[in-house]
Amino acid sequence: MTTRQGSLALLEDEVAQRLLRSRLPARLAYSWTDGSPRVVPIGFHWNGEELVFGTPPDAPKMKVLRDGDRVAVSIDTDEMP
Repeated sequence: MTTRQGSLALLEDEVAQRLLRSRLPARLAYSWTDGSPRVVPIGFHWNGEELVFGTPPDAPKMKVLRDGDRVAVSIDTDEMP
């Protein structure tokens, strides 16, 4: 049986764990004030329960992101699949 998209059980997958422990930057996707999409590279730390992001307090994304906003995160390898 496959794991459903969006299930937190996906984080236990071997590939997911390797990416979460990697030194690769994540990509954070969010909406700007006019509704247009933004995707930016961002450093992160996986503490075993949550992704912790690091960014300067005056970064443009801090002007629009609020607690509870929906975002998307991708951690890609730099190798061809």
